[in-house]
Amino acid sequence: GGIVLLQNCCRRMAWRRPCRPPGRRKRRRRRMYNAFMSEDSKRHQQSAVPQLFLLDRDGVINVDVGPPGVLSLDQLELLPGSAAAVRCLNDAGCCVVVVTNQTSIGKGLLNQQQLDGIHDKLCELLFLEAGAKIDRILVATGGTRVKPSPDMLLEALQFKSFLASDAVMIGDKISDLEAGKAAGVRGILVTSSAHGQAASEQLMTGCHSLRSVQPIVYADLASAVEAELSTAQEDRCLVNTQDACGKAAWRTAALVVPVGLALVIAIVALRLLDTSPPVHGAKKVCHIIGWLGAAGAIVLFGSSQVLMKLPALETVEPAARAGIFAACSSLGNGLCNVALCAVLHWLNALQHIPMPRTALAGFLGATDICAIQLLAFAACSSVLGLTVAPAIWCGIGMSVSFTWGVTFFREPVRSPVGAALAVLLLCTGVALCAIARSDLPRRVARHIWSGSSRKPTQQSSKKQERHSTALATGFAIAFAVGLLDGSLLVPFKFLVLGHGDAGAIVAYQYLETFGAALLLLGSLMLAVQAALWKSRYSHCASPEGWFPGFSAALRICSVPGLFTGGFWALGNISSIHAAEYLGIAVGFPLTQLGIIVNALIGICVFGEMQNKAQLAACTSGGLVLLVGAALLGIFGHA
Repeated sequence: GGIVLLQNCCRRMAWRRPCRPPGRRKRRRRRMYNAFMSEDSKRHQQSAVPQLFLLDRDGVINVDVGPPGVLSLDQLELLPGSAAAVRCLNDAGCCVVVVTNQTSIGKGLLNQQQLDGIHDKLCELLFLEAGAKIDRILVATGGTRVKPSPDMLLEALQFKSFLASDAVMIGDKISDLEAGKAAGVRGILVTSSAHGQAASEQLMTGCHSLRSVQPIVYADLASAVEAELSTAQEDRCLVNTQDACGKAAWRTAALVVPVGLALVIAIVALRLLDTSPPVHGAKKVCHIIGWLGAAGAIVLFGSSQVLMKLPALETVEPAARAGIFAACSSLGNGLCNVALCAVLHWLNALQHIPMPRTALAGFLGATDICAIQLLAFAACSSVLGLTVAPAIWCGIGMSVSFTWGVTFFREPVRSPVGAALAVLLLCTGVALCAIARSDLPRRVARHIWSGSSRKPTQQSSKKQERHSTALATGFAIAFAVGLLDGSLLVPFKFLVLGHGDAGAIVAYQYLETFGAALLLLGSLMLAVQAALWKSRYSHCASPEGWFPGFSAALRICSVPGLFTGGFWALGNISSIHAAEYLGIAVGFPLTQLGIIVNALIGICVFGEMQNKAQLAACTSGGLVLLVGAALLGIFGHA
């Protein structure tokens, strides 16, 4: 009796003191984050189960009677467990589309009316046995639409604007897997027919065309569906981790925005108040504007890549991901520059019309940064990651910018030997950062601690070879970014040298033409991406056409791309003032020290560099880069 009385008292206390609702600040933060997320990325994060299941018909759902296929209703018989499997997919909220080759119509063995009757009977059997339903049936009767052509699969993806990463293809033939590979869809082979068993033997012997893809093999459709749904809980843990990374990335971006804006506003205000700015390419190292510009560039450039690694971007088709993101980033960059110049026009601080020479310099700078944004996304998405890729291109960029300043612009150097040592250290730091992503640090650490090296197996050798190829590709992309990054301010420097009075009008006229050129080039890049997307999906017979898929990809990339472009714009404004006051040989290299911020974001936010040996190599490379940049600041100017 006492226990029951105590339980009732606890219930009354719990009823009288309800749970405290979340605070207003937390609710606002959650609403802001959800506003940045597109519907496709939300759907990707909420469920790890594929949203679209593409099923072959004969040998997967019904019994394969052999060529020429099912020609009458009497030959139609469901495979055991197939109806229950389709019902499980219905209960999980998945879309089920049947994609089947029926060349018997083209051969005259069957007409369209008879085929429709067979499919109606198939749907009826599925519903009667397990209450299952099929959302759509796509048929290829001949021509280029027949699998292994991906036409039917691409049409199914356009059915409800699905992405390739949201779908899985289940079939019993190699042609089904080839069609899935061509459409970018993961393939699963079932051995519930003679064709499936023969295909499984081909996969084991290697006599097939799927060289880079190793599909999963199951006994039947029921086993495949059970495995896909049973791994959903494990995948949800990964999705939750990705969700946490995405929220941390957005929090980092939200923190950098007010800091960057405050620095840029202070730089622009002090620049307008400076009555004796540098003229004819001269430097003014003692003024605070140059050092504020370097600090702003470090913060903004160091955070500009944080949104490139959002997990939601992985749902966009890889062939179009970098191009669409770079186009949105260019538009955001141009909008920030044009908005700044519009404010200056409103304040009557900028009244002159830009000259053709200024427009040419702005266009060249905009072309350079568009290429940088395109390649930087590819470099950060490669095996190098956010920790190493910016370090490589910043080290290369420092060396290239110093070479430009000394050779072409004749900027005086305090000590050629010290400057040469600084450039050598920068190259050494780049090499150490590149080595950090290889397997060399782990092998050296293993040899030091255990006294022996592990003999590589054939499988590990192939894996290491693939990793080396990916590492070389990423390094080549980062090296190209460094060459372009080091030449970013060269058009502006030529413009300053050719101008009689390097007042505020020169820098801000350059930014005005630079922003307008970015808007033009960004729109052109977006139109090119739309044309490429249309060419890839124009053969789909979907009533909606190619545009829904492109608009879905654009929704995912637009907001993070615009924010990234804004970071680049504010960082570029800061770096221009740093180069103007400190010189291109010193000011620009200092702006590249954002690699420290990049490395911290990559390690703390996205969990890169988990291996201690690799982390030590990357830290050593970063320290060498810092020493090289410091020596360049000391000996690089007179």
